[in-house]
Amino acid sequence: MQLLRPKFSRKYVATQLSLLLMIATLVSIAASGQANASNPPTERVSVAEDVACAVLDGGLACWGQNGNLILGTDNSTQSSTAVRIFAAGSGVTQVSVGSRSACVVIKGGVKCWGENTYGLLGNGSTLDMPSPVVAIPEGSGVTQVAVGNYSSCAVVQSGVRCWGRNSIGQLGNGTIADSLVPVAVLAAPAAELANISKVSVGNRHACAMGSAGVFCWGENSNGQLGNGTDLSSAFAGHVLEGDIATDVASAGDTSCYAVAGALRCWGFDYLDFDGDSNTRFVSVPSTVLGTNERVSNVSIGDSHICVVAGQSVKCAGANWDGQLGNATRLDSSEFGLAVAVGATQVDAGESSTCAVVSNELWCWGANYEGGLGNGELTHTAVPLASPFGQEVSSFAAGDDFSCAVVNGGVECVGANWEGQLGNGTKIHSHQPVSAIPENSGVVAVFVGDSHACAIVGVDRNLYCWGGNDNGQLGDGTESVTVDADGNFTVTDNDRLRPIEITQAGESIESVAMGGDHTCILRLGAVECWGANYQGQLGYNSFSSSLVPFTAVTSGATAIDATFTSTCALLEEAGVQKIKCWGSNWSGGLGLNPELNDQNRLWVPTQTYAAAAGETISSFSMGTDHFCMLIGGGVKCAGANYSGQLGNNSTNNSYEPVIAIAEGSGVTAITAGTDLTCAVAAGIVKCWGANTHGQVGGNFMGRNSTYSTPQSVSISAGPVASIDAYSSHVCAAVESGQYCWGENLAGALGAVRTPSSSVPVLASTVTVARVAPDNPSTDQEEQDGGGTGGSGNSGGGSSGGGTGTEQTNGAAPQLVISKLHLSTTSQRLLFSGTNLQNVQSIRVGGLDAKILFAAETEILLEIPAGLAGKPTLEITSSVGTQTIEGAFQVVKPYTARTVRVSSFTSNGPSTKSNQAITAMWKRDVSVNQVSCTVMVPNKSTLAAKKAALSKASATCQAAAGLSNRFAGFAVAVKSAAVKKPHVNVTFNRTTPVAVPEG
Repeated sequence: MQLLRPKFSRKYVATQLSLLLMIATLVSIAASGQANASNPPTERVSVAEDVACAVLDGGLACWGQNGNLILGTDNSTQSSTAVRIFAAGSGVTQVSVGSRSACVVIKGGVKCWGENTYGLLGNGSTLDMPSPVVAIPEGSGVTQVAVGNYSSCAVVQSGVRCWGRNSIGQLGNGTIADSLVPVAVLAAPAAELANISKVSVGNRHACAMGSAGVFCWGENSNGQLGNGTDLSSAFAGHVLEGDIATDVASAGDTSCYAVAGALRCWGFDYLDFDGDSNTRFVSVPSTVLGTNERVSNVSIGDSHICVVAGQSVKCAGANWDGQLGNATRLDSSEFGLAVAVGATQVDAGESSTCAVVSNELWCWGANYEGGLGNGELTHTAVPLASPFGQEVSSFAAGDDFSCAVVNGGVECVGANWEGQLGNGTKIHSHQPVSAIPENSGVVAVFVGDSHACAIVGVDRNLYCWGGNDNGQLGDGTESVTVDADGNFTVTDNDRLRPIEITQAGESIESVAMGGDHTCILRLGAVECWGANYQGQLGYNSFSSSLVPFTAVTSGATAIDATFTSTCALLEEAGVQKIKCWGSNWSGGLGLNPELNDQNRLWVPTQTYAAAAGETISSFSMGTDHFCMLIGGGVKCAGANYSGQLGNNSTNNSYEPVIAIAEGSGVTAITAGTDLTCAVAAGIVKCWGANTHGQVGGNFMGRNSTYSTPQSVSISAGPVASIDAYSSHVCAAVESGQYCWGENLAGALGAVRTPSSSVPVLASTVTVARVAPDNPSTDQEEQDGGGTGGSGNSGGGSSGGGTGTEQTNGAAPQLVISKLHLSTTSQRLLFSGTNLQNVQSIRVGGLDAKILFAAETEILLEIPAGLAGKPTLEITSSVGTQTIEGAFQVVKPYTARTVRVSSFTSNGPSTKSNQAITAMWKRDVSVNQVSCTVMVPNKSTLAAKKAALSKASATCQAAAGLSNRFAGFAVAVKSAAVKKPHVNVTFNRTTPVAVPEG
């Protein structure tokens, strides 16, 4: 279930605007200087089609759609909040975003990323790049860059260099040959254009301004060169009546320049430049705005134009998504006020606009893909500002979620497919939620793929919660069973709140969590339970076990597990050894899988013995490799396809190799899926796969790897502890918990980005220097499990007594946190205290359904048919409270469906009715799947139609699959054709506000 904020009416937004601006968390942008002919306004924000970027403190952040890799990842995942491309202090001074790529000026050079058709990135190739590449080296004297459709230009030491497509002379170098690298723009053969302060790029033309006026070159079919003709030119030429401009802009087939007190435009005439509605284009500059204010900045969108006049923003043109910012959706050929004061720069996108206002970023208009950067997908016709102690003693990172021990309790954040956050729901959370209340005596927390466990109290008992498909929680139950015929039966035995695993007993020293198995270390012995299809429990059988099996009887001092394997560090006859069991298909356990049937180890098998003088302090397992902390250094063995062994190679090694030399001060190590991180002298170093920025390098993407350790900058350091899982990493410092890498379902915390190569603050908890004392844990467990009184329906007490002891008879104190809206219902989220004592709630005289109740939160579904500001009546054990006019019932949403991706596979190989089962990892952005049949190898349309009439595919959710995976049984009817093609399409349906009126 996704909870979305409401779309309020324009009247409501207008009346509340001043309040919203005061309480919003604002993006800080350095102020632009006063513009003049030699110093045009610096572009610190740039907007394109459903995507925007802003320069922030010498770094860069982008948000919106990612179809062309502009968000810095090689997937199409959008982000409605800012994604860091360059860290603060990187030296970025200006940005330009086009429909296919983006470029920045950085330290006097240019870097670009995105689509690279025709050499749009200027790096000498045509390969698309999700990470910035060098177009012009640093120190080259670049002052400004402009990105167009298939070409880009930059001002370099007062000259202009362009690159990319050149089909009609838009590079201005006197030819029509494309160029993969920057070339000089010429005013005439052998005469470079000079004394230029700014360049702008349109569809297939470009313009520049300088001390001699305004120049344009390229296509001229719509008069876009402004020279009174429709003849194209591969050389830069003067614009007629071209004054000494304060700014110049080009987009599509239109150009404009600003001059004191006026705006003059030419080219395609969608704003009726010359006052003649019958004119298709204007080939000389025409005044479209006259004002007594100084026009310092102009920007052209797809069908609208905006200017900074004085300190205000004024816009004209199309307004279907509110891109004019005038609180209407009515087109206007007259420039109207969008922002009254404080504006220094404006940039118009396809149907949205952003401006720098009093050093803050304001945006308005279309928000289909989160392009406004405010965390929403709701359009707005009114400019809005865009947003940008406890103690933790240990934490652990799981598959798209993390948990931490906070003041003796447990808090978790991220994905919640199977209840792994432990808060009684299956709702993902970008904010930490409580699984076990504070002061419950929690000593340590451990996480697996979709389940978690904690050691609690002086007796060190085990409590677990989350997914339980194969009995991995250890409570004697499992969610998925298979009969002798292979049929699945699914019983939801996931545990949404912590339960005590009584069969695990006491005195547990450590826990190792696999994908769907769990192991404990106690008194030198290792016991495991859960799935065993790869031998990960350590006994010679495929069968799962719902009760603990003793894999190692004595001598173990540490344990770890990956998805389908387990290892233990033991001491035998004075020698430290690592013994492992489970999957070794890629040699991840340190043994060659092609020798002696070592691809699967059914029983504990020695994989490494310490050499004389070596001391193994700790070890950590990745999916296909493991690493050891030895003498302040790191050694790794196993698969190395992503450089995860850290030895400057991608060759597998079944003998440990050196990643960090001994004596380097390494104090902690952790291994993820195909990466490794270490803490050396308080600094994080990572190596391996960087698909989502998990190594911390700027060059992230599908094929991005680092085979040597890379330093990850956490300015709040030094780092105390670290943990990695799958494709994200978290580290604890004194000021909080920082995470980086993939952010599926909020694994990085409150920062809603698809991924980040820069560590972001996921939690404001601080690292405890001393683990909290373990109080007595003899509180009564109630109704639903938990620890320290955490098990009652309201989340229990956070103190030392039972939940009823502290809360009975206390009146609930409620505050409405948010009004949520979906396509089918409206919900209220309350926060407060003593909310577990709420017995019923009526809204507008109608009974409301309480979807979730805890001590500090209640989620309420509002009855249908209400309007206005209905009264709330809250009945508790101490009486009834009434709240008048606390919220506004708003309009319902409509659903907007977007195709995310699709694939085609072959159907049955014979002409018969068969079923195909497709299974894949869930994607939170996909909520619809459809299946259709395409008939191959038919020579005529009639033949295809005839075959299709007898062939069909239906798509139905397959039973018996984990909540971590989506499965669909595609039933194919193919009596008339052999091997039809089955097309499976993934869609995302997003609520979109109903337009006003």
